[in-house]
Amino acid sequence: MLIITPPPLLKGGEIETRVESTILIDNREEVLYYSTPVEWGKYLTFERADAFLLGVLQYAMKEGHDIEVKAPISERLYFNLVNQVIPLLSAGFGHKQIKLTCNQLDNSVLMAETEKPFAVGTGCSLGVDSFGSILYHLQPDTPTNFRLTHLTYFNVGALGNDTEKATVSYEHDLPMIQEYAAYKQLPLVRISSNIGKLYEGWNFDHCNQSRNSATVLALQKLFRRYYYASTVDVSHLKIKHDAAYFESALVPYFSTENTDLLIGQAAFSRVDKTKYIADFPETYNRLYVCWREILKNNYNDNRSNVEVLNCGRCEKCRRTMLSLHFLNKEEQYKDIFDWDYFHKRYHFAIGYALANRKRKAYYEDVVKLMKQSGYKPSLVDRFWQLGLSIYYIFR
Repeated sequence: MLIITPPPLLKGGEIETRVESTILIDNREEVLYYSTPVEWGKYLTFERADAFLLGVLQYAMKEGHDIEVKAPISERLYFNLVNQVIPLLSAGFGHKQIKLTCNQLDNSVLMAETEKPFAVGTGCSLGVDSFGSILYHLQPDTPTNFRLTHLTYFNVGALGNDTEKATVSYEHDLPMIQEYAAYKQLPLVRISSNIGKLYEGWNFDHCNQSRNSATVLALQKLFRRYYYASTVDVSHLKIKHDAAYFESALVPYFSTENTDLLIGQAAFSRVDKTKYIADFPETYNRLYVCWREILKNNYNDNRSNVEVLNCGRCEKCRRTMLSLHFLNKEEQYKDIFDWDYFHKRYHFAIGYALANRKRKAYYEDVVKLMKQSGYKPSLVDRFWQLGLSIYYIFR
């Protein structure tokens, strides 16, 4: 049994404000929190335990813990979790359909002082998905009530579940995020959490939809709408052991009476988004897709210590560079990728894409782009494809 005890506590300070909750897991007690700079503290949601419930949900399902919430939660969220989210996650990951109980359901609209939730936000990591969501939802034809007003930058697990290491990486990347938010003249909302301590050993990609959305709900007195930048487009919709493939069916069910969670650019493949953002010069020296900080924190891997912004060696860099190459956009991004290294390993990159095209939607789309460009794989490409395919069978 996992028990979320009442009520979440709001703790103020000179620099940051945090909301925290005590979670009981069998005989173990954990104090979990969400913290934000003091300027955003008045928007933290302490009246309901929504953020904590959604934040621990996948952990509880994997471990087989029923959840009892001894604090108010949003009626809409409760209904959606019981009737939609838990069955979806169970079908995708094979976890137990746990029982969720709460006797305090609330359907009122929360307010910060006298203002109702008003902001429209999306994440700002400077990656392809992030840039796509930002630029798309700032276009002149975007309806006023759906136009972006705020950007966010979360430290909740994407950089690793070791809170201390992740915070170092978060602070390392923060100046780039702040510079772009200032360039766009949009407020940047920062928030951190230690919920990652429950997810040690997890691949963040398997739970980022629920954990990032939970973080939004920690500020649901601020956000009226929030775009979760899509990872895999709806043409690949499938219930499988990777929530990215069914996030368009999942994320909207994380909404509450206060905050609507929406999928940004759901119909755009990663290649489509790469092509889209490549028409905006502001991305040419800012696109940041590299996994170097993630590799360092999770695997003590420092291979990516190169001087350019994107190492060109990790998988995320490689697939982005392949797309840019076949879109004839190398020149535009020449200063932020290690293109010399890419060209030395070009046939490996092609072979890797071919070997993974049936395993990952990103590579299926890259291979489709490659064919559209008229490229025909060479014998060396096929050699790498065969070698990697054999490796995946026997690893």
